[in-house]
Amino acid sequence: MGPLAGNLFVRLAAVLLAALVLFNVAMAVLLYAPLGQERSDLYRLPVAEQARAIVEILDPAPPDQRSRILDAVNSRNLSVKIVDAPARGEPGLLAGPVERFISNYDAVFKDRDISVELRRPGILARLFGGEDRKWEPSRLYVSLSDGQYVLFEPAQAAVFDKFLARGLATMGVIGVLALIGLALAVRRTARPIAGLAAQARALADNLDTPDIKATGPREIQDLARAFNHMKGRISRLVAERTRLLAAIAHDLRTYLTRLRLRAEFIEDAEQKERALNDLAEMSGLVDDTLIFASADAAPPDRSGRCDLTGELKRFAAMRAETGDAISLAAPPDAIFAAISELSLQRILSNLTDNALRYGGSARISVVRTGGDVTVIVDDDGPGVPEAELARMTSPFERLESSRARASGGAGLGLAIVSALAAANGGKLTLVNRDGGGFRAAVTLPVA
Repeated sequence: MGPLAGNLFVRLAAVLLAALVLFNVAMAVLLYAPLGQERSDLYRLPVAEQARAIVEILDPAPPDQRSRILDAVNSRNLSVKIVDAPARGEPGLLAGPVERFISNYDAVFKDRDISVELRRPGILARLFGGEDRKWEPSRLYVSLSDGQYVLFEPAQAAVFDKFLARGLATMGVIGVLALIGLALAVRRTARPIAGLAAQARALADNLDTPDIKATGPREIQDLARAFNHMKGRISRLVAERTRLLAAIAHDLRTYLTRLRLRAEFIEDAEQKERALNDLAEMSGLVDDTLIFASADAAPPDRSGRCDLTGELKRFAAMRAETGDAISLAAPPDAIFAAISELSLQRILSNLTDNALRYGGSARISVVRTGGDVTVIVDDDGPGVPEAELARMTSPFERLESSRARASGGAGLGLAIVSALAAANGGKLTLVNRDGGGFRAAVTLPVA
């Protein structure tokens, strides 16, 4: 199913358009199709006895009285004229009903010359009339004794055709106006749904998005109010989670400080070192958890601005001093990214530590595309199974069973990077490199 077929506006408009077309087809069939009509009504010519009576009155009448007789016999349905000679129409092939209809004239006008002009009926008449409606009589000529002819033809043909043409034109105009009105109504109905979908997408990035206005049909209004209520509850839950974690972190730091002071009095040097390392890991875990919770709950922020090129050079130089195997392919020109220096340093540290831990080295490069800049960190490690890539950014998820920070941390490094990138309008991408190794790429908007 294509994108247009899945659009609610297109679907509703297509249904209404189909209904309008079917209505017009049904009206045309009712107007044109010869349903339930007699043959004489279909042909709209006088029956043989009526035509003979008119001819017998006109034939002996003097010329000055014939006009008065014609005025008397002419009606809204039948036109009677006196002409000099009959027009010869297209002969056509007579079907059974038409031939029987004309043979009635032959029976009553045995001593007179008659001529019947044939014409093709409308497409609906041929469609519903079958094979015997390919031709129908439209004019009847009967000779008089003075050599002239009486012409019988339906009087309302032109008027009726004009009326039908005008009716069809009117129906077409009304149909177009109705279609426009229906399109506006459908668009007005579908617009709140589109707004609701856009708001739902925005909610994933920013919990502080304004509430949706309850407009449109009653069901859409109820849906908008339910969405606003849900958004409020989610915002309160996330805010409570952040406050709870902050409070726990504050209290834990107090106890960790006390324990660190008490650990200093441990006489056994080996046990003392182990205790201090455990306390340092606990403190790091508390800090990572609080950073992740704060970044994950923060709305996208493009107000930050830092010199990406300069920060990368300073970071690479600092890590090189500590002996880390890091290489940097810095861009020649300064690039400013929409992120704070502190958030960028945290992202670089986590990605680089991950590459050093599992690949032994880290290669940093930068690619700029349009209004975005991407920081790429490659390593030569074993890579990651494709089935495990999706859960690498989940908090406390690691590919090894141990959660010790020395063997891989608590599983918050990539989760923090993903949350920080999203909080600054960017994203984290993790892929296995062709030929081996692993790649982590953070795309950020250019300031």
